[in-house]
Amino acid sequence: MTYNKYMIIMLVNLFMYSNAFSCGLEAYLKKSDSYKIFELNQKENRLKNKSVNYSFLPNIYIGMGQYINNDTGLVDISKSSFYISFSQLIFSGESLGKNSEKEEIDNKERKILFEKEKNEQLLKLYADIIQHEYLKENVLLNFSRLDKIKSEYNKTLLDLKSGIVPSLEVDVKSLNILKIENLLDGLMEDLKLLEKKISKDYSIPPGNISKITYNDIISCKEIGYRELIDRSKYNKLQQADIELDINNAALLPSVYLSIGLTPKNEGTLRDISLRKMDYNGGVSINIPFSNFFTAIDNQKKFAVSVSKARLESEKDLKELIIAKRDIFNKLSAIKRYIPILKREVELKNRKMEYNLWLVKNKKESILSYLDSQDELYEAEINLKKHERDLKYYQMYLNFIN
Repeated sequence: MTYNKYMIIMLVNLFMYSNAFSCGLEAYLKKSDSYKIFELNQKENRLKNKSVNYSFLPNIYIGMGQYINNDTGLVDISKSSFYISFSQLIFSGESLGKNSEKEEIDNKERKILFEKEKNEQLLKLYADIIQHEYLKENVLLNFSRLDKIKSEYNKTLLDLKSGIVPSLEVDVKSLNILKIENLLDGLMEDLKLLEKKISKDYSIPPGNISKITYNDIISCKEIGYRELIDRSKYNKLQQADIELDINNAALLPSVYLSIGLTPKNEGTLRDISLRKMDYNGGVSINIPFSNFFTAIDNQKKFAVSVSKARLESEKDLKELIIAKRDIFNKLSAIKRYIPILKREVELKNRKMEYNLWLVKNKKESILSYLDSQDELYEAEINLKKHERDLKYYQMYLNFIN
């Protein structure tokens, strides 16, 4: 019965952990260090379970000997006495069965810890992906700025030759081109560095980073943070129960059945015959008397474990509630602020166009127009930063719930 229970537990664990990742990013996430460590822990656990299974096998004892005194020395080996016996544990307070149940609960705890690490890994991956998207948009925006200002610079060169504009205007636009090119170089380096980081941490090629979506990340989330806390608490309470059961089972006696065989006649090696052997059998009982003194301590340990599990769960839940409230507040603030930022971008663009009209009509210097270009760029980048943060907090909130 205990062996069948062990086999059922093994099959359940095999099914539970064979699909630790079942999502679109499975091929990448399986290459992560956390998954490799999880796999090694599972292999180690399966080896331990095998050793538990082997403990059900009987013990075999084989012995030979000779009687020696002052008058008798060693004789021919065939005259040595011989015996063989088998000993089998038939009852041990169900401790073996309880240990298998304990291993199953420990497996669930490892699964919970792994899911927590996986959630953190997915959130970091998503943060890197939206940062990658932000940098690419920033690069494209500056290329567009560069093309526009180069076009204006070339027109200004022609105006300079015609004597329409002063050389200062050419110099200012030339400097602005250098500033944007320098900014682009920095952004491109940041983008390459981030792509190397993502490739190193998640084994995702640079060409596939932009293909990963919000839904890809969500599909890999199996258990949210709130549910993980509840499962961890329940599992720890189960651990306390099973530990108490194992300790109480240790108070019960162990029963062994043994069978011995010796050759007939003188019982020596030369008398061995498979047809004629002397048989003996016996039942032995091992009573762990010393364990009775720990019975009261077992109850105390159980009470401590239960209290600890509840306190840890309450602490984690409070921290999660605070984190959720903080994220929700940030999310609400960003949602309120984004329409304002969009309006600001619109007005900055209109201001830039107005300054350009003033410059063309000799009512304002080129410097005011270039300043308005910079202001527009800063407003656009600020909007993109908030849109990036909005995506991250929405994802984080999804993982909490």
